[in-house]
Parts: sequence; structure tokens; C-alpha cells
Amino acid sequence: MHTESTELRRERDSVKLEKNEMFVTMTKDLEEERSAKRQIQSELERNDFKVKCMQEDVQKMQLKLEKKQAELHRAYSDSNSKEQVLKTREQMIENLQRQITQLKDDIRTKDVEIDAIQKRRVEDDRDRDFMIRDERSRTGKEIDKQEKQIRELHT
Repeated sequence: MHTESTELRRERDSVKLEKNEMFVTMTKDLEEERSAKRQIQSELERNDFKVKCMQEDVQKMQLKLEKKQAELHRAYSDSNSKEQVLKTREQMIENLQRQITQLKDDIRTKDVEIDAIQKRRVEDDRDRDFMIRDERSRTGKEIDKQEKQIRELHT
């Protein structure tokens, strides 16, 4: 009888140790997930900042474009000048048109970059949500399994 109670105590102590080890492991996994979530959030904030910067660049380029178009319009409207002034302005117009074309290309490039970042951000959000759901499901299953083991030990 004495050996049987000692054996039961040992078994109970070993179950408690196993339970504590599982709890420590689960706590470590949870902390790793939280850390991963913080990293993803940090990456999202960096991407948001990049998008804002690119949008500001696009706005600056659009203002430049409008300024160049206004210059071009002024150059076209001043047709009463002499031939030399006319040639100079034609050259200026060509230069402005090249600059406008370049600015339009730059705006298109920035728009593509912004779209890519936003798509990446949506994909990152989707991936993060999937990871969180998966971890919650896994954690729930582990808790259920542990509760079942504890009930089996008490019976």
C-alpha cells in the first residue's frame, strides 16, 4: 500500500512536470508568434511610410508637370515675336515636351511601384491573418489535448 501511494505520487509529480514543460513550450511558442506579429506590423508601417513618400513624390512630379505645361502653354501663346525668339521657343517647347514625357514616365513608374507595394501589403495582411488563425487553431487543439490528458489523469 505504501509503495502504491509512493508510486502514485511519483506519477502525479511526473505528470505535473510534463504539464509545466508543455506550458513553458506553449508560452515560448506564443511569444515567438507575438514577436513575428510585431515584425510584420513593423514591416507594414515601413511600407506605409514608403507609400506615403512615393505619393508625395508623385504629387511633386505632378506639380512639376503642371508647371512645365504652363510654361509650354505660355511658349505657344507668344507667337508675335521675331524669328530668333520663335526658334528659341521652339527649342524650349521641345525640351519641355521631353521633360513632360519623362515626368509622365516617372509618374507611371511611381504608380506601378505604389501598386506593387499595396499588393504586397494586402498579401502580407492575408498571410498574417492566416498565420494567426492557424496558430489559434493549433493552440486551441493543444489546450484541448492537455485538458483531456489532465482529465484522464484525474480519473
